[in-house]
Amino acid sequence: MVVRRIFIGFIRWSIALTVKNIITPELPGELTLELPEHGGDLGFASQCYGISLDKWLDLSTGINPDGYPIPQIPQQYFQQLPQRHQKQALIEAAKTYYQCENIVVGAGSQQFIELLPQLHTSGKVAMPDIGYREHLYAWSRAGYQIIFYDSSSAESLQTIVNNNDVNVVIVINPCNPAAIHIEKNLLLKLQQKMATRGGWLIVDEAFADVNPMHSISGYAHLPGVIVLRSLGKLFGLAGIRIGFLLASKAIISKIEMRIGLWPVSLPSLFIATQALLDKQWQYTARKQHSAAEQWLFSLLQKKLGHEALHIRRAGLFVSVILNEQLAIHLYQSLASQGIWVRYWDLSSSLSSILSDKALLRFGLVSITDANAQEKLINGLAYAMSE
Repeated sequence: MVVRRIFIGFIRWSIALTVKNIITPELPGELTLELPEHGGDLGFASQCYGISLDKWLDLSTGINPDGYPIPQIPQQYFQQLPQRHQKQALIEAAKTYYQCENIVVGAGSQQFIELLPQLHTSGKVAMPDIGYREHLYAWSRAGYQIIFYDSSSAESLQTIVNNNDVNVVIVINPCNPAAIHIEKNLLLKLQQKMATRGGWLIVDEAFADVNPMHSISGYAHLPGVIVLRSLGKLFGLAGIRIGFLLASKAIISKIEMRIGLWPVSLPSLFIATQALLDKQWQYTARKQHSAAEQWLFSLLQKKLGHEALHIRRAGLFVSVILNEQLAIHLYQSLASQGIWVRYWDLSSSLSSILSDKALLRFGLVSITDANAQEKLINGLAYAMSE
């Protein structure tokens, strides 16, 4: 009972924090900035529920459960600074993988999210109402006015860009956690619009590796286009802190001046280079993910479809929109059984039909892990029977 009360308190605190971190277009100056809280804190869940870390099924991150196998790393790489030819080897591998002309490597795409607001003039920034909160934090802290568009509506994005003199447009594609894709043709139209203003179109493609047909990485050389990519999701290499920014030569030069000589370690450079060159592993990983995504989507349709407003998939996760009370119940029940998922309060959504809803995001279960699949099947069945 004590654990349950603690956890309910945590849920309420998380919801309050989410709402607190929202800026309205009319009141951009009244935000009290705090570092965004991120989910996936399995240590907290373990303490709350008294379940040891090795007993959990962690579906909270959206990271590939069958990540790239770490190759043997030469011992001297832990004692050396990265050399120019080693960094260049990664850059060339990344250019081929992302099909782009200009690219810079950094300590995860997070480094670029924090840096970009320092490189543009102040003004208005359009971003999704529901999405990765670090974008909001970085641009708000830098003094920009935030204008939200409905993350579930391409029309809302177009309207915001057409009817407001925004200087920067941020698109998360696919949107985490809404699992919405913005079509490439629309993004290219937005690029033309922003280019005439001397503005930026920033596309966060952290989850794009599974379905690269939606990516605009090949168009990152166009004026004002900035694409963020990560090795943390499909490759499952979040811990090595490798990310990329794709853009014009002019923007790349500005970024390189800011991040310094050694933004990432030599072991990380080595692992990332091997991963990007390993075409066979990438092919196999995408096939496995297609099967794992279909399995999870079908399961959630079967167990929650009659209660859900939407069930959407985005390659590395499946998102379910439910009545808020049911979502909280499922979140707590699954956690009590050692299954950790992500919860989003949607009361701040611009969509009126979502005002009393919440979202649960389920990361993929390994298609080769029958025990994990059974645990989730049984966990959902029990949660829905309570």
